[in-house]
Amino acid sequence: MKNTLVRSFIIHARSYRETSMIYDVLTSNCGLISILAKGIKKKKDRTCLQPTKELMLSFTDSDFPILTSYEPVQDSVQMNRNMLILILYFNELIYRLIPRNEPYESVFTLYKDYIKKMSLLDNFSQGLILGFETNFLKEIGYELSMADEGEDISTNATYIYDYDKGFKINQNKNNKDTISGSSLNLLFNNDFESIKDITIIRNIIRNIIKNISYGSSIKSYDFIN
Repeated sequence: MKNTLVRSFIIHARSYRETSMIYDVLTSNCGLISILAKGIKKKKDRTCLQPTKELMLSFTDSDFPILTSYEPVQDSVQMNRNMLILILYFNELIYRLIPRNEPYESVFTLYKDYIKKMSLLDNFSQGLILGFETNFLKEIGYELSMADEGEDISTNATYIYDYDKGFKINQNKNNKDTISGSSLNLLFNNDFESIKDITIIRNIIRNIIKNISYGSSIKSYDFIN
């Protein structure tokens, strides 16, 4: 992969010794990888290495790749400052939940699409967050689904989420954490902005994320709620 430019986004960065950095990057064809940028702190053009910028990176083909060149994608978007906290949350999900060094082209495409979408907005909504969360979970193998995949969703019924099976009709009238059939239909049709029970659905997603991250919480979650 040396001298081959790869489309990438920086997901996480940390200092390495006095002059270098380690970048965790989401790439279009290699998934999430860590790259050592030797002496990068001394370089004036390092300012293009920003988390919201799509980059073209080349690096050595080794167990711990070394960054050899970098340049911003020409049509890279500009991000409103209000969106940076949401980017932090999305980046933490990727950093914590997808395995290293495995191709995740669909996650890269999803992330890029949402970066572009957010660049057109002044602020974020809960529907925007839910859209990314739902599609991200789907791409990594934790798609929200019905307990009975052949069951039609009734707009007159309410539903609860069984973490082992999926959404099923609520049989307990005293259960407060229920979701209307109308909201479920909107969820499965990707009409996230119109969902009325969005807080309950996002709490379900939060529990799923906590479960697949072995009980650890996503620290940036509280910043966007």
